[in-house]
Amino acid sequence: MVSKSCYHRNRPTRMSYRVFWKPAIKALPPNHFLSEAVRPVLLKIVRKIKDLGLKIVCIDPVIMDGYPTLLITSRQTKPANFDYVIAPAIRSMIQTKQYCYWIEFSTERSDTVPVPLPSFQNYLPGHFPGQSIGVAGVPWSAGTVGGYIRFDDPELQDYCFGMSCHHVLQPTRPAGLTEEAQLQKRSRHLNTVGLPHDTVKWNLKGGDRIVTPALFDHVEQISHLLVKLAELRRIMAGIRRKYAKQRKRAPEDFQMRKAEREDREQIRQMQKRDCTLGKVAMTSGYRMDPVTGVSIDWGLIRLQKDAAAENIFVFPAEGWSGQLEQYVLDIGDPVSGDEVFKIGRSTKFTTGVVSSALHAIDLDSNGIFTNEWAVIGDRKHSFSCEGDSGSWVINKRFELVGMLVGSNGVVSYMTPIKTVIGDIETATGKKVILQGDIGKSWQRNREGGQWGFGGFRKCGRRPFEGN
Repeated sequence: MVSKSCYHRNRPTRMSYRVFWKPAIKALPPNHFLSEAVRPVLLKIVRKIKDLGLKIVCIDPVIMDGYPTLLITSRQTKPANFDYVIAPAIRSMIQTKQYCYWIEFSTERSDTVPVPLPSFQNYLPGHFPGQSIGVAGVPWSAGTVGGYIRFDDPELQDYCFGMSCHHVLQPTRPAGLTEEAQLQKRSRHLNTVGLPHDTVKWNLKGGDRIVTPALFDHVEQISHLLVKLAELRRIMAGIRRKYAKQRKRAPEDFQMRKAEREDREQIRQMQKRDCTLGKVAMTSGYRMDPVTGVSIDWGLIRLQKDAAAENIFVFPAEGWSGQLEQYVLDIGDPVSGDEVFKIGRSTKFTTGVVSSALHAIDLDSNGIFTNEWAVIGDRKHSFSCEGDSGSWVINKRFELVGMLVGSNGVVSYMTPIKTVIGDIETATGKKVILQGDIGKSWQRNREGGQWGFGGFRKCGRRPFEGN
């Protein structure tokens, strides 16, 4: 039974078909009463629920099937006293009496979204936002590089950095790994389940090697091509047997031989390819911003000096806001009700709406809840899923507004980009600018002349000499 407010008598009954029907979940619109009522007491509600013995994953104020709903998600099954003890206790803390809303219980979703094969863009010399990345030698973890930055510092003019999440660049080992997987080569920095992550200190020379695509995706791509090659050979053998009886040569023989050679060469090139994107230069660890209460979870990858990186977002054929591709060179603030997009490793290009409410979530499964900005997709497509962490979130003005740090399968959580960049600047002592951000450059005199950095398109390119 769903807990109802005191004004439920004139509302339609929510029937049991909801157990079998995937509910339509939307973001709360700006200035919604539930958002305003929950915001000041959100963490108090978390503590109250924990005191009542329910271990929860997140609290999401949303619109579910057209009704304002406070969605309580847990890894446990629904307690017998939820409707009669826990829900009334929550309702007593929310100071609003003139509107009705639901309080729903949900078990954490364990279903996985099928991940398409990585794009061949991952194998091109240039690097773009949304590429699959992972730690070299680690087959059980993958994430997304959101985009690329530089530092406004003459000493770092030859360096470009990819941005992702700390938990992508320093993943924890999942429980239940086989003995064979436990023997896989892994970095000394990678921790087992239950151990907290420390910050990876600034290091331009060393650090864990990051590859693109992630090892899991790379192996899947090669396996797919091997299956495709085996199928081609099977078809070729069948056609040749058919024409052998007539003592003729198959007319398709030349084209099929050519296709087979191309597939073999493609597999050979992929198997010997160095997939290195760069090395981990610094990470934040798992922390909470003391001012805003949002999670701090970022990491930087020092790209190789000969790598080319662009903050160009390429859209599907139907485009986005009238564009097929777009440079992203500006940053902004997330705004409630704004339509946004991201390009990630698992779900590729998706769109969603920024929720007006703050959402409470235990991202690190360590019992510490943070206040997160949320983005909600539509009924057919979640905004993100596992493997999309690190993706940059962009609004319709093509401003970078946030970075994805997690998802519960329905709601995606992001940290405002100004908070992320501010923390990077505090940790490094250097100003951050987006790669390609021409016009926002530093200048200094050199041998009587001016030379400056303007976010050059290719990493490692020497500055232009001025007069």
